[in-house]
Order: sequence, then C-alpha cells, then structure tokens
Amino acid sequence: MDEVARVMILAPDFGYGGAERSVAAISRALAESYQVHVVVFNKNISQVYAVGGRVHSLEVGGGTTLAKKVLFFFSARNQVKAIAKKIRR
Repeated sequence: MDEVARVMILAPDFGYGGAERSVAAISRALAESYQVHVVVFNKNISQVYAVGGRVHSLEVGGGTTLAKKVLFFFSARNQVKAIAKKIRR
C-alpha cells in the first residue's frame, strides 16, 4: 500500500492579499498529489480563496504587549507541533 506524503503550509490568515492567494493556489496544486494541511493563525478573517486540503486554525491573537506576543508565539508553536504529530499518523 502506497502512503501519500503529507504537506503542511503555514499562513497568517485568508484575507485578501497576494500571499493568501499564493498559499491557496499552492495548496490546490499540491492537493492533487499530496495530503495537504493548511494551518492559519486566525480564521476570523473570512476565507476568500479556495484551498486544497484541510484547514486548521490555531485561533491565536497577535498580542498588544511583549508578554502577550511571547505567550501567543509559544502557544502557536505548541499547536503546530501537535498538528504535525497528529497528521504523521
């Protein structure tokens, strides 16, 4: 049995923008041959572009103080590691 390779793409959100459009296009192209997981920091912004694969939202904020930014960074890092571990199975 052949196992499909998995790809994780990190993006800040899915608003209107060139980076978001590129992530969506890349995910759709990769989804033809790979199992794609798109991870966004915050899904509160409406998804404008069609994405290939599964979308995971970390739901972390940007933080207004240095302490909050550090806290949100480590929270996001831990969540990304957990998602990566889960999709490896």
